[in-house]
Amino acid sequence: MQNDEKSSVRVEAVVGLYDYFSWSKGMVDVFVTQIEKDSSYMVISELIRGIAIADSTLGLSYSDKFKDSKNLDALFSVAEVYSVFGDKDDNAFFKELYPKVDGYEILSYIDYYKDYLLRIDNIKVQKEALNVFEKEAGNPLGWFVRYYAIGALTDLRSYYESKSKLYQKKGNEEISVKYTDLVKNVDEMLIRLKQSESDERVFMYDK
Repeated sequence: MQNDEKSSVRVEAVVGLYDYFSWSKGMVDVFVTQIEKDSSYMVISELIRGIAIADSTLGLSYSDKFKDSKNLDALFSVAEVYSVFGDKDDNAFFKELYPKVDGYEILSYIDYYKDYLLRIDNIKVQKEALNVFEKEAGNPLGWFVRYYAIGALTDLRSYYESKSKLYQKKGNEEISVKYTDLVKNVDEMLIRLKQSESDERVFMYDK
């Protein structure tokens, strides 16, 4: 990995190492040494993943370092790390990444952002995010993108519903009601989207 001139070979080496040896003692040090000197963003993007798999705290640190990168490969690796280990403050990253995503890359963005949101117990963050999914649920690029976004909204709705019940059980009626309001917001979105959708495949989640 360290000596091969071809970035594609270094990428394969990194993926092989974190797939099979991320638990090995000293492996994170190998990744860190490489990321500090590698010039290929393809390699760097995989190293960010490898570091996060081996050491989540260090993975977050390197994600923070590359979150302002102009390279989408690196940014999507950061998004993946934040989707698993990030906190509410990392919502700003997803908001800034959104306008940079083009074409079918939006599918990966939807996945990472949804997974991130399903971990974040914060009403403000959730409210800000819903508009993104509603917009993509009307994306003219193709029915599958809209289907994907509807699926994400459906998953988020289930999350809000479970959170509402949890807070009600804890006796926190105020937060419970706020999550119930989010459920209603999603329901209203889905009604609007279904009324304007001409391709029945988009709403296969209803069946």
